[in-house]
Amino acid sequence: MSGRHLSSEDRRELARLTKILSQKIVQVVVQSRLGEKALTKSKSPAQGSEW
Repeated sequence: MSGRHLSSEDRRELARLTKILSQKIVQVVVQSRLGEKALTKSKSPAQGSEW
């Protein structure tokens, strides 16, 4: 990423999305080891351009 800098808003958004992805990965690994699917609700509703 030479020559490119993230704005503070982009950095926060990237950190937030990285956290969500990390949590989902852990959830998938744990569920695969339990052998059963556990349903969890989303903590934050999608806003703006999110899906």
